[in-house]
Amino acid sequence: MPTMVLVIDDNEMNRELLLTMLDRMGLGCVTRADGLSGLQALDEQIFALALVDLKLPDMDGFDVVRAIRKHEQNAGARVLLISGAQMVDDQVKDLCTGCDGYLAKPFTFDQLAAAVREQLAQRVVKG
Repeated sequence: MPTMVLVIDDNEMNRELLLTMLDRMGLGCVTRADGLSGLQALDEQIFALALVDLKLPDMDGFDVVRAIRKHEQNAGARVLLISGAQMVDDQVKDLCTGCDGYLAKPFTFDQLAAAVREQLAQRVVKG
């Protein structure tokens, strides 16, 4: 069974692109269009990594991250916040409490692959 990644992004094109990119990396992927359905997916499967859009139609990405951290089965998942908002390092650090990293849109396949590999490697190291 492949390592599983949860993608929560309200933009269908972004979800399809991320699904394709993650598949190219040999990872399994579940996509959801809003925070609530993303959190429901946590009850169905264990994920190694979650890619969470900052701005979702029903809740913001930070609320999703907090809920992931409280989820019994998936609290140990790595979380990358993704956003089209351009932020400087200090803003990212302040806003990403509970996140393991931040990836600014638009990003290339190589940038996504590097960020995902880094997060998955950290998960293995931390256990």
